[in-house]
Amino acid sequence: MIKKFRDVSIIDFNDSYISIACDSCSGVGELTSDIIQSDGFYTGYRTAFVPLAETLALGAVPLTVINTLSVSFDGYGKQLIEGIMTAAKEAGLSGNDVITGSTEENFILPVTSIGITVIGELKRELPEPLKNECHIYLVGLPFIGEEVLMHKNDILDFKTIHILLESKDTYDILPVGSKGIYHEINEMAGTLKGVYIDITDHGIDLKKSAGPATCAIVAFNSSVNFPDLKIPVIKLGSLFPK
Repeated sequence: MIKKFRDVSIIDFNDSYISIACDSCSGVGELTSDIIQSDGFYTGYRTAFVPLAETLALGAVPLTVINTLSVSFDGYGKQLIEGIMTAAKEAGLSGNDVITGSTEENFILPVTSIGITVIGELKRELPEPLKNECHIYLVGLPFIGEEVLMHKNDILDFKTIHILLESKDTYDILPVGSKGIYHEINEMAGTLKGVYIDITDHGIDLKKSAGPATCAIVAFNSSVNFPDLKIPVIKLGSLFPK
């Protein structure tokens, strides 16, 4: 049986649950027709970050990372794969065998294109409907394109995700992507059966794309004791049970 939970597919194998998350990136890299110029390592790293972050935020343990690249392995493709492997290791995977994929060896293309799929094993129950108020925080800031390269110290990273997962007051985490913060808040409210009340003076554009998951929505049980993080944290509002 397969079901969707937000952007992740979950397969039920007789009490063993497998998660599948994926993301793609095109036009960001070192090739002549790329819109945003970025080194191959960081392009690979940040593209892999998205499905790895979605997997971890769900409470799943990544098992393998699959990449499909539009470039050859030699040279530039190797840089992309090194970035992907580094992201995988920071997410908790170890060893080269956990990475597999394919490269384009027949044609030379002028633009970078990457697809990443992460398969994980779900280790905990999915978040249940709210019974009490949760405080909604934005961790990291929404950036896209060249902004991501300019604000690397202000965006969501694996260390931050691990800290949030370790906190007993973290109820739910949802990385934000190209559809923007407001879309993800509605996703969280829908799956948690909650009603969101916004703080209007937070100064954040809730509809701006957050590109490669540069921030996350965090539902937190406490109005105090939020973890001390090294990236921006802004309270957006509250989520109440319906």
